[in-house]
Amino acid sequence: MIVYRISLQKYAKLEASGNQARWNSKGKYMLYTAENISLACLENIVHRSGVQLAAEYMVLKIELPPDIETLDINLLPLNWFSEMDYTPTQKVGDAWLQSFSSLILKVPSVIVPSESNFLINCAHKDFKKIKLIETSPFTFDGRLKNVE
Repeated sequence: MIVYRISLQKYAKLEASGNQARWNSKGKYMLYTAENISLACLENIVHRSGVQLAAEYMVLKIELPPDIETLDINLLPLNWFSEMDYTPTQKVGDAWLQSFSSLILKVPSVIVPSESNFLINCAHKDFKKIKLIETSPFTFDGRLKNVE
């Protein structure tokens, strides 16, 4: 399966920052990817300001092995998509990371719930099976969040 990630040019590699986000708490290394470039774009837009979107970005085309675990969203609390509190989803993601049950976890996107993001456990023994196929420049359209 092919997935995509858009990142600043200087971070355009298969590495996670350990910064907290929707599915991981601080210090937990998880790589976020999306099922298509447009979803990866939207994920960046909601988490960055217009000024940040004017920087130099790359789109990473990544090949995943076929063994992908899918999150059972029925196990999440009703407010799992909250913009104010990531704690419920961070607990799920951190537990998944620590269990090493799979290399990849398919989760719904909060922005487009019918589409998916794919979380990659960078500490998993099979991480070497993740392949960076291609990187290419990506520019956010200037009409998005007043990108200048």
